[in-house]
Amino acid sequence: EVDGSFVVQNNPGLTSIDASSLGCVDDVTLEGNDLSDDDRANLLVQLMCASDASLVVFAASNADDFCAGDETEVEDLYINAAASETVDLTCLEVVTGSVEIENSSVPAIDLSNLTSIGEELFVHDNTEIELLDLSSLGAVGEALTLSGNDAIGELLWTSPTVLDGGISITSNGSMGTLDLSGIESVDGTISISSNSSAHVERIDLSGLTVIDDSINI
Repeated sequence: EVDGSFVVQNNPGLTSIDASSLGCVDDVTLEGNDLSDDDRANLLVQLMCASDASLVVFAASNADDFCAGDETEVEDLYINAAASETVDLTCLEVVTGSVEIENSSVPAIDLSNLTSIGEELFVHDNTEIELLDLSSLGAVGEALTLSGNDAIGELLWTSPTVLDGGISITSNGSMGTLDLSGIESVDGTISISSNSSAHVERIDLSGLTVIDDSINI
């Protein structure tokens, strides 16, 4: 049993990890090792104990396989992908639980038809993602956190949206445009800070009419 996090990173000679007797872990990080893509994916699936109703994406092909079916809704969405192509999840419309995108080295993630997230949206520590398209997202049940993403230059969120939590956008080194024009109501604080001052040029909050707390930029 692990009550905290399971972190294995920056071990360039490490090719195998046997944690077959370990139960479910809430926070898993596997990066910078020499595990094969299949071994890494299998270990993540084992430790996460994701439900059958959830979608776990380790490669663009996982998204393609899901969208080849008729499903448009999942319980939780977890993306931890390494690929040279965009992760295309344009078929996905509803996530009843949470969305977490972490440690991904893909150029873009297309969630442009996603309309609702029941719980939180957490996008963190991604090295290569340049574009995150959430342009149809209309409701988030908890908070939005966007943190430690080195390459994201543009966030598109233009559909009318109500957030039942706050917004935290911090330490994203290449952020140039924050189009949050669709966000109408935030039940919490909006905090936008420590993003590279050399890149941030435009923040659009033109649709915001209600905020339950404060705005800190």
